[in-house]
Amino acid sequence: LRPWGDEADRVQVLLYECDLAEIVGRELGYEDCVEYLEHPYYKIRAAAIKMLSNSDDAKCKQAIAGMLGDENGMVLRMAIHVVKSRRIRDNLAGLCALFAHKDEVVAIDAIDCAATLKERRTVPALIDALEDKRVAVREEAINALMDITTHSMFFHYDDSEQKRAEAVKRWREWWAE
Repeated sequence: LRPWGDEADRVQVLLYECDLAEIVGRELGYEDCVEYLEHPYYKIRAAAIKMLSNSDDAKCKQAIAGMLGDENGMVLRMAIHVVKSRRIRDNLAGLCALFAHKDEVVAIDAIDCAATLKERRTVPALIDALEDKRVAVREEAINALMDITTHSMFFHYDDSEQKRAEAVKRWREWWAE
């Protein structure tokens, strides 16, 4: 990437480079993009994730997984998408932390990513997500748990709080075994 003038030009050039890289299948190196992962403008961080996603380099995958700690929802969703599509398992703790994210869409995307990865290390956090106050998050969590473990423990996301608590207890006991 080349030096730029004002911020608007920077965003346009980065987005253009990102689209061009995708069209021609060009792999961009770690050094080309990693500096933009810490840029204050969220669109640049999201575009840098997209650009890094074209690389099979382990450092690029680690950098993308590290973006699961970003504060911006758009950046998080881009990072989750790349982690899911590239099957990156470098930051499962960061992924699990997103199950309780304040943005319901981010939480659901993160849970769906865990289901796609079929990663058993996410099960304890998915069990915690069964207690989320948001119905859609609970629904996604039980679907992910069933995908990963093939068990349901008779948890129904729209049951009464008492029935859900009993099912969560069964989940915790089963997982502890």
